[in-house]
Amino acid sequence: KHISADGRLRLRAMHWVLTRPRSIRAFRDYMFRKSADPGLTEKLIGEFESKKYLDEQAFAKWLVDLRRRGNKSDRAIKAELTKKGIKTDLPQQFFDNQNDEIDRLSNLIRKKIQIGRYKADPQKLVAYLCRQGFSYESTKIALENYQKAKN
Repeated sequence: KHISADGRLRLRAMHWVLTRPRSIRAFRDYMFRKSADPGLTEKLIGEFESKKYLDEQAFAKWLVDLRRRGNKSDRAIKAELTKKGIKTDLPQQFFDNQNDEIDRLSNLIRKKIQIGRYKADPQKLVAYLCRQGFSYESTKIALENYQKAKN
């Protein structure tokens, strides 16, 4: 049985989209890399959105949950969402719980303080955490709380 080039591309695109949540920008980039006709790309976006294969909200929720498990800061997660083509107003509902970020920061401090260079020089740890997107104030407070709990 012979399948047209568009049919093969459609099957590959569907398989790619169904492996995990994807953003529409990522789908467009994928189709561009496959040298797909822009008309076919837009047609598939419409079809996949109507079937909920492409869902910006689901993608944003999935990415936020994934990055939070990796102890990423809210600022770093928002930057990644923007880079992935998610509108900045869409995922705001995911960032209302401030205690969650403090918990992630505390987890990261407990993990990184075991490394010799950070144990010997707390300022290096603070600098690292700030580069990860945590605010300086939050980092200082969390580090002080860690030191109090340790003693």
